[in-house]
Amino acid sequence: MGDLRWRAPQPVAPWAGVRAATEYAHDCMQLPFPSDAAPLGTPPAEDCLYVNVWAPEKPASPRLPVLFWIHGGGFVNGGSSPSVYDGNAFARRGVVLVSLNHRLGRFGFFAHPALVKETPDGPLGNYGHLDQIAALKWVQRNIAAFGGDPGNVTLFGESAGGGSVNTLMVSPLARGLFHKAIVESGGGRAGGIMTPRTLREAESVGVAFAKLAGVTGDDAAALAALRKLPPADLVRGLNLMTMGQQRDTYAGPMVDGKIVAEEPETAFRAGRQAKVPYMIGANNREFGFMPLPPAAVDGMLARFGADKDKVVAAYDPDGTGNMGEVGVGVMSDGAMVEPARLLARLASAAGQPTWAYRFSYVASSIRKETKGALHATEIPFVFETVRAKYGEATTAEDEAMAAAANAYWVAFARTGDPNGEGRPNWPAYSAKDDVILDLAVGGPAAKPDPWKARLDLIERFASAPPALAQVPPRVPTPNDGLVSTEVAPDRKVTFRIWAPEASEVRLRGDWMEGSGTELLAKDDQGVWSASVGPLAPDFYNYFFLVDGVKTVDPKNPVIKQGIGSVDNMLMVPGREAAFLEARPVPHGEIRVAWYRSTTLGGERRMHVYTPPGYDTSGERYPVLYLLHGGGDEDSGWSTIGRAGFILDNLLADRKALPMIVVMPNGSLPRPADLPPLVPGTTPSPEVAAALAASQARFTSELMKDVVPFAEKTYRVRPEARSRAIAGLSMGGGQTQRVLAAHPDAFAYVAIWSAGVRPEGTEAFEKDAASFLAAPEKVNASLRLLSIRVGEKDFALPGCRNLSEVLTKHKIEHKILVNRGGHTWINWRLYLGELLPQLFR
Repeated sequence: MGDLRWRAPQPVAPWAGVRAATEYAHDCMQLPFPSDAAPLGTPPAEDCLYVNVWAPEKPASPRLPVLFWIHGGGFVNGGSSPSVYDGNAFARRGVVLVSLNHRLGRFGFFAHPALVKETPDGPLGNYGHLDQIAALKWVQRNIAAFGGDPGNVTLFGESAGGGSVNTLMVSPLARGLFHKAIVESGGGRAGGIMTPRTLREAESVGVAFAKLAGVTGDDAAALAALRKLPPADLVRGLNLMTMGQQRDTYAGPMVDGKIVAEEPETAFRAGRQAKVPYMIGANNREFGFMPLPPAAVDGMLARFGADKDKVVAAYDPDGTGNMGEVGVGVMSDGAMVEPARLLARLASAAGQPTWAYRFSYVASSIRKETKGALHATEIPFVFETVRAKYGEATTAEDEAMAAAANAYWVAFARTGDPNGEGRPNWPAYSAKDDVILDLAVGGPAAKPDPWKARLDLIERFASAPPALAQVPPRVPTPNDGLVSTEVAPDRKVTFRIWAPEASEVRLRGDWMEGSGTELLAKDDQGVWSASVGPLAPDFYNYFFLVDGVKTVDPKNPVIKQGIGSVDNMLMVPGREAAFLEARPVPHGEIRVAWYRSTTLGGERRMHVYTPPGYDTSGERYPVLYLLHGGGDEDSGWSTIGRAGFILDNLLADRKALPMIVVMPNGSLPRPADLPPLVPGTTPSPEVAAALAASQARFTSELMKDVVPFAEKTYRVRPEARSRAIAGLSMGGGQTQRVLAAHPDAFAYVAIWSAGVRPEGTEAFEKDAASFLAAPEKVNASLRLLSIRVGEKDFALPGCRNLSEVLTKHKIEHKILVNRGGHTWINWRLYLGELLPQLFR
């Protein structure tokens, strides 16, 4: 984009003829993250300022109401292309739906003294908000051509999009461009989760980033150098998962004096907001996906001072003692629920027609394991796109709630009143009556807010924290500005942790051979550090040992969770790691699904990758069943394994075929008396027998529960030639057993870092006798049988022995030994080389 970076959005260059407008354009430049509730449908790029329009095919009126959608994503992620933002349901109800992209991260929110010198009169800093305003002006000029009424435009947005709606409500530059507003989980309290920085603070942050990027000075040459930075250098790993550790180099939205003149709460209290009909609400368990450790809950409650016991009683009325749930409730209410009530009260007091809601509904298919409506889960109901989110698990009850929510939003956009069409009545809000609409299981219902008492406690603290908390000012520590990890251009990596009372800190990473560790050095401020490498470009996991106790890196939020441990992860970028990086390409979606296990008699979880375009294609896909190792669970392949990104990149490069990847949990409950296994050692006969029995149970679990569930829930081709199975370590052993028991169920089989120990050959040949006795049948049904292992992998003897047994029995296969050991570094490589071979 060259010279257009950090300038106001420019008018489009005129063109001749007709341009096709049948596909989404690029979403704005960002680093996507795997667990996004609304994964992008297009590759991000800096050329991204586009709008999308849905309109009725046969409009009932020449002037239809317009809904203007602003996506969420913390101002660093998101876009208009996710399938759950499809506007067809709104168009069917007679509304013109407009969605837009706006610049994100450092592209959209950046301040620097050189920009002030270039444009001293502004506007400065909030370029993402300028994009939103430019799109609203486009609507005023053009929406009539689509049948929309430029005099009846309703803003609505969620999370950062909801915060943007509140910002536009008080921005002088947006005045008169809209006529109603809806805020979904958009915060709103000064000092809260959406609080902008000052322009001066943002300039300091911009200078810090420029220094990190190798640019100093505040003149035109420095600005030119910043504008020439490659987009990836400007992203620099920033997304929702990492923004907390980049506060020193990313400012986010700011009060610049022109685009954002003041915080929404300040303007609402003074009556300076746009006086338009206003709908606002939040979900009943916003941050239920963020369990808090006891120490964090204790710190949160301590801030309430003398009201601490009242808070605990309000959030744990049954006295269960579950302080984690208390923390989730306090955090959710403080960030989203109570601020929504505050702005509803202020808007209503200003004479604006105001409606308040709470979204409590949980989709039928996840209700057993999900206690409430998490952040952003209302979106597929509001857009009536629940099938795009929940697929064939969608129920009639889900669809009924979606139809009701969509109808309320449409009615509000049409008239400024959400009521009508036989839906339960939703009274306008007033502080005196405090009536909200609860969109809950059982259907929408209006009632006085049952959470009034607990929200009053949150309000009391937020309004007068010094009087309540009486906590001495926090003393700054060296931990405040600490950075870990730091990857230098030469690929040396520096690790740091503040542990002033520790006597020894060591580092353990999967790039280290054997059980080696690296000793960190301590400075006079209690900061321990070590630099390692250069490391080869790859994705690594690591942890600290603080006085012998395993400890995660508190400055790095990117983690890998196993069945009994948590590790940190880091990326060392480079050409060799390009196949597993989060590139700006179309991304599939990692979904979490629960199913009933008849083998174990309970609910079990799996992760499932669906390729880009899955929700709209209608096609059926081949399926790979991908099994993890003994220390991991079903999230392993989508986190440290990078399976989604690897396949995204191969699909974008046309090196693999679109497929569904099912990643089940292969870690079954272990007998209580089974001793722990030591990798690379031979288990006792009793332990080996117990493990064999467990593996046999997994074979049953896979074939009786996992495969039928996948074929019922997802559009997979239910025949052997469209099935593949691969596994590593424990999962490789499971793959081997599945193959022996069901040789005609999968056409492609890959066994990694697993085999048959020489001393177990006789038992294996006995257990797999029918499989080994039919080589012609097996060879005819298998299109691929491969074994992969590293030369330093303790599984190498077993892999070679398995190959010898297969050769002895004339089972066709290939074995390949490469460098390296028993690590994810190899297993990701194996996956990247397997995927292009499948389903050809």
